[in-house]
Order: sequence, then C-alpha cells, then structure tokens
Amino acid sequence: MSSFWREKLYKSEINKKYIIDRYHIEDLYKETKNVVINYNLRYYVSIIPQEEAYGWQDWDSSQVYFKFEAVGFPSVKDFSANNPKVV
Repeated sequence: MSSFWREKLYKSEINKKYIIDRYHIEDLYKETKNVVINYNLRYYVSIIPQEEAYGWQDWDSSQVYFKFEAVGFPSVKDFSANNPKVV
C-alpha cells in the first residue's frame, strides 16, 4: 500500500469504497500496477470497523483496518491492519 493510498483511506469515511483498476492506479507500486494492468484486475479498497475484518477482530484495536474486495466477486476479499501513525 503506497503512502498516497494510506493517507487517502485514513482521511476517508468508514466503508467508502475506492476502486483500483487499470484506470485508477495512481501512486501504486510499479509491481502492483503491472499485475493490475496485465490481469485486468478490479478491486475496491475501503477502511472498515475492526469488527468487520473477519479473522482480525481480536487484533490491536489501535490499528486501522482496510478491506480489499474483488469487483463483481464480493466473497473474494482480504483485510490488513495498518498503523495510523505510518503514512
């Protein structure tokens, strides 16, 4: 996750979805851009409440939780815990 995206998500509303696809890849790392473009991937990323981060509910509550989900395939998702002091 790039600093651009961390900062954008930290400032966003909870559950506000942003799309990452071949047209919305600003400030992603080169390797990530290549994978998104080469495989025509489409994902949503959002900040979510910790209790919605399945499998992460017992982790550190001081973290900010991100959800990544495949567009058109909402069952394909992943979560990450992020230190809000690191942008």
